[in-house]
This record gives sequence, C-alpha cells and structure tokens, in this order.
Amino acid sequence: MKSIGLQPSSTGAVGGKETGQAITHYILPGRPFAQAYAKLAVTGWKLNLQSAPRPGTPGGANSKTKFTCSSCGQNAWGKPDLAILCKPCKIQMREPKAAA
Repeated sequence: MKSIGLQPSSTGAVGGKETGQAITHYILPGRPFAQAYAKLAVTGWKLNLQSAPRPGTPGGANSKTKFTCSSCGQNAWGKPDLAILCKPCKIQMREPKAAA
C-alpha cells in the first residue's frame, strides 16, 4: 500500500498506527495512487461501492444460519449448506425448526 501512496492508519489520519485489528488508510498526495485517480477523475469516472449490485437472493436473505446440537444445545453459525458436527456429542448439528 505504501509503495503506491496509500498510508495504513488505525485512525484513517496522519499519526495513526500502521498495524492492528482495525486498519484503514489515507491517500498520500502526489504518489502513484493519487496520480492514477486524478487521471480517472477528469474523465468523470466514479467508484460507488455502496450502490453496486451484489449477487445473492433478492430481499437480503441471511448469509448465516444458526445450527444447534439436539443433545447438548450447543450453537454454531455458518453458511446454510454447512455440514457441522457437535464434537462433544459426535452428532450432526441441525438448523432449529422455525416456530409456526
């Protein structure tokens, strides 16, 4: 990142730590990233990730499913097609039945 002019920062501003669990960045003026963006900007190009279409089920279907062990009640979360075993009980965890 730094070689192209994107400075890692825990705060997103000058003085933030370069490492950690939550890192963002800021753009260094005059460096390759800023220069490339300037060339794109004069053409009217825009990057708008917030409104970009995303693949998936219309209506915002949940990407995580709760699985529960029918013996001990232990829970785990994962993709809907996950095959997961409860290690202590050695049985397959299942998606709980929806309440009627």
